[in-house]
Amino acid sequence: GSSGIAVGMATNIPPHNIFDLNKCIIKLIQKPDIGVSNLIKIINGPDLPTGGEIYISPSEKNEIYKNGKGSFTISSKYHIEKLKNSQYQIIITEIPFQVNKTRLIENIALLINNKKIPLDDVSDESDELIRLVLKPKNRNIDPFKLVQLCFKLSDLSIKFSCNFNVLIDGVKPKLLGIKEILNQFINFRFLTIKRHSNFNIKKIQNRLEILIGFLIAYKFLDQIIKIIRTKENPKKEIISKFNLTEIQTSAILNMRLGSLKKLDEMDTKKEIKNLEDRLKFLKKLVNNSKFLNQFLINEILEINQNLNTFRYKRKTKIYLEESKNEDISFYEFQQVDKLTVVMNNDGSLKTYRDHIDFTKLNKDKDKDKDKILSLVYTMSNKKCFLFTSSGRVFTINPNDLPSGKAHPKNFIYFIDASINDKIISLFPENDNFHYVVASQKGKGFIADIKNIKTNQKKGKQLFNLKKDDKLIKVLCLNHSHIACVNNLSKLLIFETKQLPVLQKGMGVQMQKIKENDFLSDFQLFNIDDGLSWYKGKLKRNEKNLKLWLGKRSQSGKKLPKKFNKDLKFHEKYI
Repeated sequence: GSSGIAVGMATNIPPHNIFDLNKCIIKLIQKPDIGVSNLIKIINGPDLPTGGEIYISPSEKNEIYKNGKGSFTISSKYHIEKLKNSQYQIIITEIPFQVNKTRLIENIALLINNKKIPLDDVSDESDELIRLVLKPKNRNIDPFKLVQLCFKLSDLSIKFSCNFNVLIDGVKPKLLGIKEILNQFINFRFLTIKRHSNFNIKKIQNRLEILIGFLIAYKFLDQIIKIIRTKENPKKEIISKFNLTEIQTSAILNMRLGSLKKLDEMDTKKEIKNLEDRLKFLKKLVNNSKFLNQFLINEILEINQNLNTFRYKRKTKIYLEESKNEDISFYEFQQVDKLTVVMNNDGSLKTYRDHIDFTKLNKDKDKDKDKILSLVYTMSNKKCFLFTSSGRVFTINPNDLPSGKAHPKNFIYFIDASINDKIISLFPENDNFHYVVASQKGKGFIADIKNIKTNQKKGKQLFNLKKDDKLIKVLCLNHSHIACVNNLSKLLIFETKQLPVLQKGMGVQMQKIKENDFLSDFQLFNIDDGLSWYKGKLKRNEKNLKLWLGKRSQSGKKLPKKFNKDLKFHEKYI
């Protein structure tokens, strides 16, 4: 493995198992045209000195080893330790590569203090082996889900990004796959062996030259001694008489008298034989590529035998699948309660525990009841969707709203809305994601809010309104027909399927709106049940609706005589 940052480039290569790599090198030497896909079968994946578990999909593994780019997840290794009274604790035995243990513990402790993880404590019981102990808040918490939340929020699980950026010949930077990198190593080893062999060939040849000179000296020892004792320039005389080189003659003249014994002559002949065999081997190594290949393979096999297999055995377990870390939030571990969210006329919000009927809510404070615009029944682990007049939708967590004896707070405290924004509707998160939305200028559509949930306080834009237009009403789509009333006292009824289903947009014209006119109200209903509205506490119902039935964007006909003067459908409070 290697990691580093240089000027304009960086590299990040995870460590691998030496036995896996050696197998790949042998395969490449034996079969240079082997495909990357076959090499990947031999390389299980990275092998990290700190162990852990690697989750990597087959496609991601293929991408990393083919092109040198990609990422995978490293997760800690853990087990559940059972205690008495059905209690348990989570023991972390291996942590991700390059994660500092002390900082990891500090990080988890901070999450506990900030109430982000339902843990009671984290302690370090490590000696030469890692042992981190995570103690849950209570025994009823699902240990698997708790671990997944810890993996999500802390460095117990990390993403490792691979960048196989290498220097070719130590000079040229390039992004390479595993085959090219190993080929570079093989070529380097070939070059190194040849250089080493050529150096030794010259060394042996020089030694053989001297040893052959020694054999001549042993043969003509008496003559050489006489020349040395009688001649003024014995070196020149020996070179001339015995046809020796200057190197051989210098070696003879530098010989000690003690080395002229018969035993040394035999040793010299033996050394010459060994050196000639060695020279023959080295020349074959330099000139015969097949022999060189086999030599390198044997060298690798010898390395494998000499390595302590226990010390170098694989430490990291590979799972050829995407990370199993689930999208788990802290709220899943909290006790799930029924909640009633109250929205007042002034835009203030408050929650009450349990699902409370409107008639029972503040029964001794009639004046407060008049302030309530709507009630929403939800659960403490669900969110609510808040629609405003600007056409935006905000995701509200009911657990963040004031409750109990606390005073209601305006919605502006919980979202980032504009100054003139007014609250229009509040709906609980449920399985129905389709709502009919309409603006003052008669525009509308069926909004699919399946993907509108967000943690951002600024929310998401749903209705793209024109200037001087605003959202007036939102209703859950649960009926077949829609009734629209405009300010000119015209009623139009058409099927809801005439409206388009959009995730966001400007909508279409629901009812024709002339200059100085506007959409006053709309209602959803089933045609067989008739159109109903409340006048005070009295419920009115119109069954014969043929006069007002039409198509979207028509003007409609005059309202029924007994309709409310404020041109609105007043619904019975649910």
